[in-house]
Amino acid sequence: MDLTNNKIIVESLTEYEVKLDQFIKNKELILLCQYNETILSHEILNNIIRTHESVVIYGKLYKNKYFYIDPAYFNEAKKLPPDSYKTIVDTIIEE
Repeated sequence: MDLTNNKIIVESLTEYEVKLDQFIKNKELILLCQYNETILSHEILNNIIRTHESVVIYGKLYKNKYFYIDPAYFNEAKKLPPDSYKTIVDTIIEE
């Protein structure tokens, strides 16, 4: 069963990431979330990238210029197209 295209899973994972980031914001913690880009859909990865101020891509830490948390947890009007994942990753690692 392909769970990466399940809308409930996409929304739940994104909401979890947002809440986790908010929970640790004022704590002395460092968390590293790991996701396999060959398994997860680009829609999920796009949303996850947007929930983190910094991201590790291919083993290197970057300040995330796409960081944004929509109060409505990425409502339909704010979603990026799934095919934008590669562009996002390439743009982040260019600098």
